[in-house]
Amino acid sequence: MKNEADLVIGSRHKGGSDEWKGDIDTYLRSVGGGLLTLIINYLWKVNLTECLNGFRAVKRDVGLKLELRANNFDVEQHMIVQCLKKKYRVAEVATHEYERKWGVSKLPTYRKAYLFFWRLFLDVFNL
Repeated sequence: MKNEADLVIGSRHKGGSDEWKGDIDTYLRSVGGGLLTLIINYLWKVNLTECLNGFRAVKRDVGLKLELRANNFDVEQHMIVQCLKKKYRVAEVATHEYERKWGVSKLPTYRKAYLFFWRLFLDVFNL
């Protein structure tokens, strides 16, 4: 992309993912992430396919102006919302994520789900 975006995020929905195996954790993460993405799309009139992908690049000057307050897994969507609120351009590129070969996810789905929706609430109401 030639100066077409200030923040570029990866999208498994555009590039595919081997990690979607159909277990309950993966399903719940997909539904939750999809709901967050729908809300962000509606509120800021964008057409993103994924807001929780950690693969991203941000222009240095933009990143320094974002005033990020999230310090957990919710930082990914917080970064997108902060960019959109400040009228920065957000774009997606297709990424393909392969099935995990070893180790386990560090995201505890059930204990951390509230973080994402709480962060969106804080961002929407400027708290």
